[in-house]
Amino acid sequence: MSLFLSAKAWQIFLAILIAMLLPLLIGYFINMELNHYSRALWVSVFFIWLYSVGISSNSMLPDESKTNPVVFQVLIFSALISNAIESFIWLPVSPALAHFLTSVYVIGFFYGIWFTSKRFVMFDSGGDVKFKDYRGAFLCFWVWPMGVWSIQPKVNDAFNKA
Repeated sequence: MSLFLSAKAWQIFLAILIAMLLPLLIGYFINMELNHYSRALWVSVFFIWLYSVGISSNSMLPDESKTNPVVFQVLIFSALISNAIESFIWLPVSPALAHFLTSVYVIGFFYGIWFTSKRFVMFDSGGDVKFKDYRGAFLCFWVWPMGVWSIQPKVNDAFNKA
């Protein structure tokens, strides 16, 4: 986990980008469709980064500001599992199952971003925050290809100080 906290922005960006493109390139050269592996791989790397920042930030908060991260952990894990099911079982499934899996993924994704951005800004600022205080971090995690360049240097600074 500390690997993601001490990594530079370009390293996080490349890790996610390589996880996204490597299966596609391998699939191209061996003439096999590997799009589903690509999505599962890069989403996993992104969620590990999100998890690392969220759990570490929450653990560094004072006891009165900490929250129980079980809901965060369950939703991130559920989103990863639903993404894996959607990615690897790409056969036609019932629409109800597809909607359920997509809903689980979206709920886990946005809860993970909310939890991580709020806990990180609380840790960085040292106090309680409202949404207006962490909306920038929320947006950076949501739009990670551009946001990683803004948020990861702050993550590096905050955890180096601690």
